[in-house]
Amino acid sequence: MIEGGKNITAMDILRSLAMGAAIIIAMSSIQGSRKIIKGIKHELKSKKLKEEYLMQKFYYLRRKKLISFVKNGNEIEMVITENGRKKFLKYNFEGMKIPRPKLWDRKWRLVFFDVPEIKKRARDALVYKLKNLGFLKFNASVWVYPYECRNEIDLVAQFFGVDKFVHYATLSDVTNEAELRYKFGLS
Repeated sequence: MIEGGKNITAMDILRSLAMGAAIIIAMSSIQGSRKIIKGIKHELKSKKLKEEYLMQKFYYLRRKKLISFVKNGNEIEMVITENGRKKFLKYNFEGMKIPRPKLWDRKWRLVFFDVPEIKKRARDALVYKLKNLGFLKFNASVWVYPYECRNEIDLVAQFFGVDKFVHYATLSDVTNEAELRYKFGLS
């Protein structure tokens, strides 16, 4: 199992790599493992991690083919593999929440789509996720939300493989705005 209670998990390491942490170690260097540990500790903002613990996580991720080590001149770079990226995407996807700013910018976000019937399961999953994120159905394939969420929608559409059918718009004026404000608890 990837989760690890209160400790740093293998998924935390994957997240660091997926978010662009460049972790490079010197080739054939005794200090290599220490450098990689320092890089991960810095990225995860924790100084209380034991080197042996992190090394176990690295070996676990490598054994599962979620990370790999790539030689680049005199250095070796730890990189997330395509399988690791997919695993991270799924992990990040399931716990996704759209941040709500303290002040509403008085704009509406519309997500609309025309997913072909051949991708019905993906379309149904997309609709389920939009409901789960708090969107309201505005029309047949049109959903509305009051806060910025483009990155989240791009991630959801990509996750289900329907990104070319899903569109996003920001509007400052919408019919039935008073009803939408009421439903979202906005004044």
